[in-house]
Amino acid sequence: GEFGSEREAALVGRARALLDSGRVREARDQLQSLLATVGDEFTPARMSARVHLAAALAAMGADAEARQEFDRGLNLLAAHPGQTCPGCMRDWDVRLQVWAWARQAAFEHGSGDAQAALRAAERATAIARERLDPTDPDALMALTQLSLAYAENGRAKESRTLLESAYAERRRDSERVIGRR
Repeated sequence: GEFGSEREAALVGRARALLDSGRVREARDQLQSLLATVGDEFTPARMSARVHLAAALAAMGADAEARQEFDRGLNLLAAHPGQTCPGCMRDWDVRLQVWAWARQAAFEHGSGDAQAALRAAERATAIARERLDPTDPDALMALTQLSLAYAENGRAKESRTLLESAYAERRRDSERVIGRR
């Protein structure tokens, strides 16, 4: 299929679940195994695998490898925008870019590179603001990373303003969806 094989899509989904549950080494192993097989590197499944591998490597402290995979994955996504992906959520490629840039910002923050964290968070936020609803969870994640990067770079007032704005937007959206209590 256009996403890659169903097997590849399922493997990426399992690896994401492993990553989210803290089983990072298992996620890394599955993703590396997938990416080592012959296949079209430009399918949504493989581009997704690439940025998830970067996140796994970052979580493991493999800084140089993580940076290389973030660069590779984000460059692939940027070079192939708007790819169709039957069965994927709307704007999957935008969401994946925002997620990957935000994860890279968190990684750079953790590795002590405040300027790199700020650049990645600004990129995640710019994409989110351009393409996603302000209350979208991915957009809010990007704003959170940008707020942290502002604080880390001595911009505490901007950090607080951004977080307060994101919180207010999310609250308005929640009240709209579930009503006031």
